[in-house]
Amino acid sequence: MGQLRRPAIIVCVGLLLAQACAARPDRRGAEMVTLRFAQERFVVKNTGSAPVELRRKVLVERKEGASWLETAAEVYLIASCAEKDLHSPLHLGPGDELVMAPWNGWGCDGQCPRPCRANYYLGPGAFRFVVFTADGKKRFDGPEFALGAEDPRQKPPASQ
Repeated sequence: MGQLRRPAIIVCVGLLLAQACAARPDRRGAEMVTLRFAQERFVVKNTGSAPVELRRKVLVERKEGASWLETAAEVYLIASCAEKDLHSPLHLGPGDELVMAPWNGWGCDGQCPRPCRANYYLGPGAFRFVVFTADGKKRFDGPEFALGAEDPRQKPPASQ
């Protein structure tokens, strides 16, 4: 009787291992993008072994309880406000990184000055940046960061 159980256990263990391996995503060749802060600037880095194309538009999410909710903030993967092409994907080769133009928490001109009719401050609260591959199939969540109460010295001038 013991001999009959042993093959059954081996089959069961084999099936469990096959299911576990099938459930784990294959990381070979996958895009790997990390998001971090360095010297108060947001950094996006390709840590994979293949080039990656990313959408320029950054999703800014605000933490509400245990959930993350999308905001309407206009933030882009740009190094400076001199960059005007916000629609072409950002190409990052293996090891390449982009140090983003900073964002001060304002909705429509918090990263680069521009005319806004109804600018608004999103803080205080906990936020994170999310970037997507150009095809939108993969997302990469950044670390949580905090915005404090509005500082009037940081407020952009009224726009027309």
